[in-house]
Amino acid sequence: MYTNMTLPPDVHPKIPQWIPTGPNTTVSLSELKKKELIAANSDTDILRMYTDYLDDDIVVKQPSGNKTVSEDIFKKFENEAEICSALDHDHIVELVDWGKQPFPWIGFEHMDGGSLSDRIESISHLEGLWISVSVADAVWEAHTTGIAHLDIKPDNILFRRLSNDVWDVPKIGDWGVSKCLFDTAQDSNALSPRYAAPEQFEPEEYESPDNITDIYQLGTVVYEILTAKKIFTGKSVEVMYKHTSKSPTPPTKVDPTLPAAVDEVLATALSTRRKERYESMLDFRRDLESLFHTVAHDQSPTLICGRGNTDTTTDHRESELETVESEVGAEFNDVTANNLGNFGNNTENTTLWNENADILEQLDSWAESERKKEVPWQYRDDPPGMNPKTSSEDENSDK
Repeated sequence: MYTNMTLPPDVHPKIPQWIPTGPNTTVSLSELKKKELIAANSDTDILRMYTDYLDDDIVVKQPSGNKTVSEDIFKKFENEAEICSALDHDHIVELVDWGKQPFPWIGFEHMDGGSLSDRIESISHLEGLWISVSVADAVWEAHTTGIAHLDIKPDNILFRRLSNDVWDVPKIGDWGVSKCLFDTAQDSNALSPRYAAPEQFEPEEYESPDNITDIYQLGTVVYEILTAKKIFTGKSVEVMYKHTSKSPTPPTKVDPTLPAAVDEVLATALSTRRKERYESMLDFRRDLESLFHTVAHDQSPTLICGRGNTDTTTDHRESELETVESEVGAEFNDVTANNLGNFGNNTENTTLWNENADILEQLDSWAESERKKEVPWQYRDDPPGMNPKTSSEDENSDK
């Protein structure tokens, strides 16, 4: 089965005219036969399975075989299945069916092209921007239904293979960490530190994660797509600190072949303070599409983001932070040597912060003083995300 693409094929010849979807049917787990184990962790097994009457394979997510199926596990699977049932978009991995017997399970379309992690260093800028627009469009659709993903990362962006003449189709999957936007609770057991937003580490400081969190997370992925470099590197606790207090190196300084506008777009998406990011994923998507046309057709971008270029101040602040870090370097390295890996254990997080509070407070104090030097966004002439296209611009963009 095929459906229409987000961007029309006439925009670029590598964009497919149609994309495949999952089988439109219902199945029971007893009908499915195991073909291979795709992945496994302490909680979940992911299996590729098939039936005698379907051409397409199905990927089944189920509790780990050696784990007792508790009431919490039942609820977790049921919540994810209900969220996936509410989502319907070309670039979201499609739910095929789900059930509770003999244990909770969820069946998805088989994404035979692997994940973005497998190809992120080899894709072109143009294909990378098309992937970014597609994912942004899908996540925006989820936001309109009241759902935030909260775990956008390369491992969760999967592909359906097509011919060599066109690009493979990206789809966002794994909505197990997602939440309804009117629900203040978040299960952080599967938090991915390298792609997490500041508010996921310090909700008391930055408010609870929500749809604006997805903008930051997608920004980290777009940064990596376009530069082939992660936004921040280091041990988990060091990366956590950088997310809450540092600005990434401007993309054009990592790859000078990128359009200058990329710096402005990602500076807005990756702002530490949520009120300085795009107001919606739709705004971010529009600017990503503008960048796509800039690269594809050498057009001047028309951007929604209004944040000015801060290369000079960024360089100055990065230099100062490096000086501060070097002064407490030995102690700070002792802290970062503790690789948390999984931030779901709040007790361990609290202990780690308490044991090293004096070191981290020195760095945080410097970062906060630098933040206060910035002009508050409310008083800027063109605050970020607050200057959408005029109606005439919209009309021109539709032509």
